[in-house]
Amino acid sequence: MKSQSAFGRILVVLAVALFAFPIAAQEAAKPNSDELALAVANAQKANLVALTKYSWRVKSNLAKDGASMATTLTEMRFSTEGKLEATNVGGESNVEKKPGFRGRQQEKQMQDFAVYLEGVLNHSFKYIFMSKGTMVDMFDRAKIAQTESSVDVTAGGLFVKGDELFLSVDPANHLARKLTFKTTLEGDTITGVVDFAKIENGPNKPTHLEIQVPTKAIRIVSETYDWIEQK
Repeated sequence: MKSQSAFGRILVVLAVALFAFPIAAQEAAKPNSDELALAVANAQKANLVALTKYSWRVKSNLAKDGASMATTLTEMRFSTEGKLEATNVGGESNVEKKPGFRGRQQEKQMQDFAVYLEGVLNHSFKYIFMSKGTMVDMFDRAKIAQTESSVDVTAGGLFVKGDELFLSVDPANHLARKLTFKTTLEGDTITGVVDFAKIENGPNKPTHLEIQVPTKAIRIVSETYDWIEQK
């Protein structure tokens, strides 16, 4: 069914995206906006190189009105050429297809919903995958609060009026702990959370991504697991 494949494509895209924002840093230092921005931006590349040695799995779920609509299980790894490969190894649509004319109406509605959902993800990824230039601009206008246990970065007005972004960084190694954002698209509020953890004796990895659109009762959750270093 086309609606199933549309949801599958969206959730696989989400699975691919989830790995891509691990933040690392080369040294601990009291940050100013320029130094911290450049450290974070430059370190993403180094951390990504380290992650190419790993394979992992991502489980994604799309829910609307509190009910699961689709799930996917995706296996992620890098090829010998360094290209990310995503293989769908499981999942299903939980939307029961209606017969006849109602079924054709339902399919059209599903396709329209998939297009909207793709727009939500693309808009969300602006906050999750900022370019170096955007990141430098963000830190330039951000409020940075440092304690012994955390460096907290808060910024707003990045892409749309009234949007907000919060980044928590471990001051001991500058590894990201959590990224949250709140924004709007076509009048709808979108919120997102990305949690990070360090692989033991390895790079930083994303562990959890959640995106919600409260006005549409949409919730997308992805979890990563089985991170295995390839020998």
